[in-house]
Amino acid sequence: MLNIRWLLLFPSLILFLYVSLSVAGKILLLQAETQKNQNPALAQGLYEKSLTVFPFDQGQWTVALTGLNELRLPLPEALVRKASFFNREDPYLLSLLAYNLEQQNERTSALELYQRLITLNPTNPLPYLKLSLFSAQANRDQQAVDYLLQAAKWRIQEQSQQYPGLAFQYVPQVTLPPENHSLNQAYLDYLMTIDPYQLSQADPPRLAQTLYMLGLLAHQHNQPDLVVPFWESALYAAPQWGWFHVELANLYLAQAKQEKAQQQISYCLQFSYANEACQQYQQNSLQPNKPQPIGFLENTIRQGI
Repeated sequence: MLNIRWLLLFPSLILFLYVSLSVAGKILLLQAETQKNQNPALAQGLYEKSLTVFPFDQGQWTVALTGLNELRLPLPEALVRKASFFNREDPYLLSLLAYNLEQQNERTSALELYQRLITLNPTNPLPYLKLSLFSAQANRDQQAVDYLLQAAKWRIQEQSQQYPGLAFQYVPQVTLPPENHSLNQAYLDYLMTIDPYQLSQADPPRLAQTLYMLGLLAHQHNQPDLVVPFWESALYAAPQWGWFHVELANLYLAQAKQEKAQQQISYCLQFSYANEACQQYQQNSLQPNKPQPIGFLENTIRQGI
């Protein structure tokens, strides 16, 4: 009879223990949040205790990792393993964990998490942009550009849904010339300056701005065949911004491809926000057949986005 009673009580005891540990974890978490600004070291210890006492609550992981990232403090290795296990299907929490590892120069572990994030959510541009930055820092020029273009692919797909029938299903591809060392080094230098978080936002279109700059670098380093794919990628990633249309149309006009230039401007005029810039270019340059210098809108694009 006694054994039966214990068996009946066992689920209640487990539930009581679970609730007690959950409450204890939340109290420790609240204490960490109140100490975060006054005593970061104490807050760090409280965050760690909270997650150790009760590692099953995704909300606690979110608050703790956000707090540690704000303080630029590491998560202990044992808790990194727990975070990766208990939140293995949660892209947001894994991105917080990857950023924490990145702050502590745990590049290999952070890289593995960003690659896992791509598997979990392939349409999110941020992991691709992080890997592009990592690749540039490792002097892998083609890989850095490939990851950037993968981020652009999903941004373009997003735009094609926003502007059905106008934004093309365009898949950007660029192969860097191995013999053009100065261009490839220029790409590495430029991509090492990107901010993946800024580029991952759709508005303002900094990813498109970056793609435009890569095309301009190709022009400046005598690699004209790379200008169009980069500028097309920029254009389709942000088709509502007229400057990208104008630069591509001007490139065609400078190459004596007036029909293609006109087609590009006609396409641009279908976007209300891009309309004004393209109308001005049509009147001042396209109709009189007077192309501007290649990259003449560089400063406008740099400062306007």
